[in-house]
Amino acid sequence: MAAKPQLAPVEPPPALDMSAFESEPKFRPIITTIAGEPGVGKSWFALSANEPFLLNADDGASEIMAIKGLRYQAQLVPQDTLEANADLWDHLGQALHFLKTGDHKFQTVVLDSLDGIEKLAQAKVCQDLKIKSMEQIDYGKAYVYAREKMAKVLAALGWLRDNREMEIIVVAHTSIKSINKPHLDTYDGYELTANKHVAADVKRWCDAFLFMAYRTFVQTSQGKFSRKDKVALTTDERYIIAQGGRGVDCKNRFGLPTELSLAEGETDLYAAYKNAIAANRNKS
Repeated sequence: MAAKPQLAPVEPPPALDMSAFESEPKFRPIITTIAGEPGVGKSWFALSANEPFLLNADDGASEIMAIKGLRYQAQLVPQDTLEANADLWDHLGQALHFLKTGDHKFQTVVLDSLDGIEKLAQAKVCQDLKIKSMEQIDYGKAYVYAREKMAKVLAALGWLRDNREMEIIVVAHTSIKSINKPHLDTYDGYELTANKHVAADVKRWCDAFLFMAYRTFVQTSQGKFSRKDKVALTTDERYIIAQGGRGVDCKNRFGLPTELSLAEGETDLYAAYKNAIAANRNKS
């Protein structure tokens, strides 16, 4: 009988040096997505951050920029041709490269808005694939490619947060859609105006997904023939939903309450948001 081959002795792993796993605990700048209905103040919230640079893909911020005296932005507002929007996508890449490598003192990147940037990504996909519409390719493959491009934008913004200590704020529009969840009956709620996979990626990526709204009350009055008439009364008070439901799947990683409103001495909801985070961090 042939002798069994002898196995080489297994070398024990080197002793672990725990210092290789050690890092100094520190709070990072925040990545926020702020959603809400048109005109509620999302752009004002975002441009209230410190030293913002605007990636302007919505064209709704010009008045705010003038009021606040802000001068720096990359003009990325979608145009009416695929070629123009594909060029704007390249311009976005140049702006992100400048923020990464340039000599600047910006402390915040504001992307306004998510669906505007997604439109540029889709135009670039159409240019790359030499097609005129995202629907020309079967099985939604063109949307997969656009999602990959959007993922690169999120990664670039994340790099700016981690390596240049910049706060990131993404402004997003919403629309009312039917929402299906396995543990609930179908209900209407607010969803981001973006491809559903891109929307899910953004919600996972950010530290806080907030929804801004006007404080609204429903008033019931006695109508004709014993009918109850209901009227929505909207006030001029704005507030932020920071977690939980009420038709919006908000979240935050800072232990914030369900709602944020202005406290005494606060001038805007951005200040209320940052003050609430600072208060929770000071507890640790």
